[in-house]
Amino acid sequence: MIITALCKVVDNFGDVGVVWRMCKKLKKIDSQCRVNLIIDDLFSFNKICSKVKTGIDFQTIDGIDVYNWNSSDFCHEKFLENDGDKLSIILECFQCGRPDWMERILFEEKLQRTVHIIMIDYLTAEKYAEDFHGLDSLTRSKKVQKINFMPGFTDKTGGLIIDDDWVNLHKWNEKGDVLIFTYEKNWLPLAKALSKSEKDVLVAQGRGMDSFIEAAKAVEMNVRILPFLNQEEWDRVMQDCSVLFIRGEESMSRACLSGIPFVWHAYPQSDEYQMVKVDAL
Repeated sequence: MIITALCKVVDNFGDVGVVWRMCKKLKKIDSQCRVNLIIDDLFSFNKICSKVKTGIDFQTIDGIDVYNWNSSDFCHEKFLENDGDKLSIILECFQCGRPDWMERILFEEKLQRTVHIIMIDYLTAEKYAEDFHGLDSLTRSKKVQKINFMPGFTDKTGGLIIDDDWVNLHKWNEKGDVLIFTYEKNWLPLAKALSKSEKDVLVAQGRGMDSFIEAAKAVEMNVRILPFLNQEEWDRVMQDCSVLFIRGEESMSRACLSGIPFVWHAYPQSDEYQMVKVDAL
């Protein structure tokens, strides 16, 4: 079996975090399965997996073949081989679309084989996940068949990726650090509250880092800024904390599996629609 996952890095590291975790899990489930990852931002990928080399067309990492989405001619040639056998099963993650070179292969150069696309959406507790999970979607060809996979929290939705280290709850470290991984915001009220605690505060890299550090300085609170961590190291940091302030797809899913008290900072949207997502969760 050959499975090809597509990933566009839209907002820092959450998208590639989920997709990379999924690729590793697929390889773990079936070591004979060939897993390809096509990603558009190797620089961001390198931040959570130091083995990744930037600026190249192709590399193999932990048994997974990684292709540069933007290397059009190279990828077109490789994925057109053998009647497009690498495209038998495509995981289209987070409505990322497909590269132009792949669109040509699927719809203009007329593969003889049937291609199955699974559109994996964002994790949500909203009701629509139950309504859309497992539904077919139309494409421009009968030979390209597409179905929706909606991760959620009920038995009518898809589930989460559970790595070996997340199968069982770790013992809650009540005296552990507080982890801050958020978007931009006026964090002064939170910094004031945490300054009264004896816990160490860890601040992760990302968009919200500067705004929280500014608030921490205002209340003269010392924090520890984390370097970029490989995904496995990040998991261990989260599991050893007492409280999590987290954002994004990847970290929210891990928080849900951790058993650790957490606050989710949902991505701000127009008309505060993110509150619908928060209320559903």
